[in-house]
Amino acid sequence: MEIKQLSLEEFEKYREISYRSYPSIRDFSPQGYQDYDASVQALMKNQEEELFYGAFEDGKVVGIMRHIIFQMNIFGKINEVGGFGYLGVDPFYKKRGIAGKLLAFFEEKAKERGNHTALLLPFRPDFYTKFHYGYLGKMNQYQVSPKYLPEKPDQVRVKEISAKEALIFRQNTTALLHGMTKPLAIEEEEFEDNLKDIYLGAYLDKKLIAFGKYHWENLNPENYTKNAIVVTDLLSIHPLGLQGILSHFKNQSDQAKYVDFFTHQKNLEHLLTNPTDQSDHYFANGYLQTNIQAIGLMAKILDPGLFYKTHYQDQPAIEIHTEDNIYRTSLNPKYSFHLPARCLPALFFKEMSFRDFEELGLIKVDEKDREGLEKIFTGGFTIYNNADF
Repeated sequence: MEIKQLSLEEFEKYREISYRSYPSIRDFSPQGYQDYDASVQALMKNQEEELFYGAFEDGKVVGIMRHIIFQMNIFGKINEVGGFGYLGVDPFYKKRGIAGKLLAFFEEKAKERGNHTALLLPFRPDFYTKFHYGYLGKMNQYQVSPKYLPEKPDQVRVKEISAKEALIFRQNTTALLHGMTKPLAIEEEEFEDNLKDIYLGAYLDKKLIAFGKYHWENLNPENYTKNAIVVTDLLSIHPLGLQGILSHFKNQSDQAKYVDFFTHQKNLEHLLTNPTDQSDHYFANGYLQTNIQAIGLMAKILDPGLFYKTHYQDQPAIEIHTEDNIYRTSLNPKYSFHLPARCLPALFFKEMSFRDFEELGLIKVDEKDREGLEKIFTGGFTIYNNADF
């Protein structure tokens, strides 16, 4: 089997595998084909942000994937990281290890570009954990009655903004939020002014500090008055920004039964007078359901030594033992520990602390090294990433 970059000459076979791999999200109408062809052919022609690759057997394309070039904020520094997406295998060639070979090929290409980290969105997490990918970031979905949302802070002003203003804000957040990636061209296309979507911004001292994008959704075809607000984008760079955006939805209680929104923000229940969702689900011991939590982004530290030297240059040298490797950041490491490779992203990005992993029984460490490592890997960071690839 040979893996090589695809050109427009292989587009029809690429499209066939893509449609067969993701049938539930593909439009099989003539207009759907036309829209898909125009969008993907433009990307395949340029191959600047997204590189198209195919696995060939006997001259036939039997597997596809895209290598996406992301610019990611890691502790305030912008790094290029590799994204693995749009994986697909011809249904008549499955169970031959083609997906794993495409993934390994992608990782080598990413390392050649100097990337210390790889990202992907899993169709089946257990497949990727075999290749040492681990979870990075969580998303929370809330469905809350508008009356329970916070009041607008006095110093914040909320008003409607244009799609262009929202896009510029989104572009600028890459440099401000840990874990955020610069939006791809295909993501930027989603920002458009239309009658369905409403964009709003929260301002503090004339500066835009948060934006939201939402639309209305009918809950009962037999009753046009039963509606919900569905928020498809919500992003804030200031503690008061989220409150400002949510306060706008509070004022829509005459039309909306509930507001459906997603956020990376932790501990949001403290902003809501009643954070329970629409399920009325009662847990054991008096607990009421508030939100649904989801995993999404998975990551792999391709080069732990490079990552540590880049983002922990002021810290002592360490030695990491994983299932099948030993990584040293210098010839004379001060501290040493054992941890599954799939857990390194959450530790290195400080989403989880060293102690968090100790409490899960996933870390092995000598007592003499424990305190020093707990000071290095303190955790407490939120991963803000909403890339859809």
